[in-house]
Amino acid sequence: MKPYKYKLPPKTKVDRRLKRSISVADDENLTGLVQNMDASDIEERFARALRKRDIRFTFQPSYFQGRNVPGEIRLDFMVDAGWPLPVMVDGEYAHKSAEAQAEDRIKDALLDDHLRGTGALPVIRITGDLLQTQEDADRVVNERIP
Repeated sequence: MKPYKYKLPPKTKVDRRLKRSISVADDENLTGLVQNMDASDIEERFARALRKRDIRFTFQPSYFQGRNVPGEIRLDFMVDAGWPLPVMVDGEYAHKSAEAQAEDRIKDALLDDHLRGTGALPVIRITGDLLQTQEDADRVVNERIP
């Protein structure tokens, strides 16, 4: 006698692409990628601004655990400004609530402690409303990245 096999519902396809946080101008030609990884529009603008100034960076390095593992802290950018400079680029809606901001502060403190002794500066956060256009991103990089 064969065991009964239950029919499983069909798997639904999940759209894992990042959603654009702000409206994108048609002439920007954003690809949605930075270093061959999915990126939001604000992350891509920030990366382009860094490249314009020939500043090296690593996009989305992972700390504490493996990638996509509970306990992981994934930084948006580790910028090489002569010394390591961790940068988080916050979207408009993801970091607005008090709970999300408290969690961000905890993650920043853990990461700062983890990077102590490497010469890294404390984590800086840049809000997405400062990166609405490429010119805005260029200005932010010129002002905030030495």
